[in-house]
Amino acid sequence: LPPQRSFCFCLFVCKSPRLREKLKSIFNKLFKKIIYGRIKRSLNFERSI
Repeated sequence: LPPQRSFCFCLFVCKSPRLREKLKSIFNKLFKKIIYGRIKRSLNFERSI
């Protein structure tokens, strides 16, 4: 699943607050890794142009 779709799925599933909190913490960890890596890569890419 691409991050955007899995995030939408997460929001869709997250009707219950407890599940939402659990998923939020999991997704935050994943997203920080993924997004931070992508931002770093795109910044390096832009600098190299």
